[in-house]
Amino acid sequence: MFFPDQPKGLGEHFTAWKFNYVGEVFGNLSGGIRQGAIYEGYAKIGLALNLEKMVGWKNTVFYVNLLYPHGTGLTQGYVGDLSTVSNIDTYDSLRIFKLFLQTNCFDDRLTFRLGIQAVDKDFFSSEGAALFLNSGFGAFPVIGQDLAAPIYPVSAPGLRLTWSPT
Repeated sequence: MFFPDQPKGLGEHFTAWKFNYVGEVFGNLSGGIRQGAIYEGYAKIGLALNLEKMVGWKNTVFYVNLLYPHGTGLTQGYVGDLSTVSNIDTYDSLRIFKLFLQTNCFDDRLTFRLGIQAVDKDFFSSEGAALFLNSGFGAFPVIGQDLAAPIYPVSAPGLRLTWSPT
């Protein structure tokens, strides 16, 4: 399976795709605004194109993914906390989350990425964050609430240059 940050990209494949779906049920048993339970979900579809195989651009990949978060979050109507109970909780809408061109050079030690992207995965999240559901373990709440940066569920145009010395 291809992920944009893998050094060898798509290898011999022309394209790769991925589909992820997460669904969760949460409930507030006491306290907060009111008691009750909710269901919310999150679908992500991604497509990568190997531009070296398609048009001859060496070590270059085009990547796009779409997000569709849906359902009622527990935070707004039941708990009323300042962060969010779930790390996938956001407004229901279909959105382009990533759309970028990436090229790797110097034996994959230098990566250049240009396009729509979010900074939380590369700069602001803990490696162990995926083990937990609470949003405090993703992009740190202080960053999400106090810094005007493109983090889930919002992305923005940008340039990322990554250097990985030997």
